[in-house]
Amino acid sequence: MGKIKVIKLPLTAAYKFGKSHNLASEIEAIRQMKIVWDKTYKSSLRSAYIIELFEKHNIYQAFKDTCWPDGNSGSGNLKRLWYFKLQSQQRNYARSHICEVNLGGKLNKNNQELGQSETLDQSMSPCPVLFFKSHNILLKKRIANFLELALTNSSDAFLLGILLDRFLWTATEDNDKNERVKYIGQPYWSKEAILQYQRQNQGRKNKYIKNLRHEHIVPRNIIKKRILGLPIKSAENIFKILESCSHAVIVTKKEDQRLKDVGLNKDMPESFHKDGNIKARYQAAGIEIREVTGQNLKKIML
Repeated sequence: MGKIKVIKLPLTAAYKFGKSHNLASEIEAIRQMKIVWDKTYKSSLRSAYIIELFEKHNIYQAFKDTCWPDGNSGSGNLKRLWYFKLQSQQRNYARSHICEVNLGGKLNKNNQELGQSETLDQSMSPCPVLFFKSHNILLKKRIANFLELALTNSSDAFLLGILLDRFLWTATEDNDKNERVKYIGQPYWSKEAILQYQRQNQGRKNKYIKNLRHEHIVPRNIIKKRILGLPIKSAENIFKILESCSHAVIVTKKEDQRLKDVGLNKDMPESFHKDGNIKARYQAAGIEIREVTGQNLKKIML
């Protein structure tokens, strides 16, 4: 018996359907999205973003009933999974080719475009992965798998909140070897934290970390809210949030206080909610960030 051919998701109809459901700006972002990839499945990639958008707004079923009946079949569901597989492949490709981005926010001249849904909707894909790289991707995947089980099998909001709080600390404090790297081993430090560490450890053999703080780039309360607000609490969706938002920067005690003084110790500026600027808090507080992966903190020249 030959394979049943499933008609692909009708993008033109999807764009019209989305606009009729008050998603005009999100639809336009998908249509105009510039894609970094070495494959030609760009329409299929846009289909993945369409499905992700519609599922987030709980209109995917209505879209299939109205515009894509094949999507309701078993083969249609396989098509959906295939679209998401392509989306994952493209994100990994884009990430590996744009990780040379410097922390000032400028792309290198050979990588000017990035296809990703993070710009579409802050609660669907809340943080860009453009500026920060995870040092513990495997651990975050394990956390996402565990949280999927917990969030889909329990309605105890109190205990789930405690569980999320603990895991969001683990997501930045520990590495893939289950080792605690709360300070030394963190890939991102503020310039002032590096200078303070160097002053404190001049002539010392032990690592002295007094008056330093392990600060979450996006406050944990915001990440927690986004995870709990996912319409589909799958490991994949949870991992997207952890991978893009859950990072730390080592700052000084004074810089930590500066964030509190400008009212951003537990909040993000409007630019983050508007365009996904993950560095917005530090920019508002005048904190300069450096990547120190693999470097000896005592020998970094600033």
